[in-house]
Amino acid sequence: MSFLQGEHYILSENLLYYNHTDIDQTSNITNICHNSTCCSVIYTLNPTKKTHYKLVAYNGVRYVGGGQYAIYIETCGVLACKDELISSCGQRDADTTTFESLELRGNFQLKYPLPSVIDGNLQLFEPNSYGFSNFDSFFTLKSNHALDELLTFSLYGFSYDLY
Repeated sequence: MSFLQGEHYILSENLLYYNHTDIDQTSNITNICHNSTCCSVIYTLNPTKKTHYKLVAYNGVRYVGGGQYAIYIETCGVLACKDELISSCGQRDADTTTFESLELRGNFQLKYPLPSVIDGNLQLFEPNSYGFSNFDSFFTLKSNHALDELLTFSLYGFSYDLY
């Protein structure tokens, strides 16, 4: 793989293995589970925009590095999608939804899932944009203010020893 100035190559996760559900504009809470990992999102969003969002959950072994390495992952996340298909997640329209508030909760077997809050330009949001906390195996990621151009809002944990 070659890199040219100004170009970025991105390896994407195959989200077809994940459980997922739409985040719609008529509700303010959505839940989903995959195996023993359950996730919920509580939100207020600006309903005038057209980007689709999904809540995803995964708990299990994934093979990376061309299938050479097995890792155990647990994740909960809110993902921007170009349309209603899970395969379009990680892409977004230029016209994006604004989350006025967003709180993601998940129960994790792993001790140290990490937050990941990324905008449409593949940049991390400033750390003061969100808060991260846990109590036992329950972790919470919460926005501190409105989030524009959100690509991902997630908790992600992995281990090379649990498979």
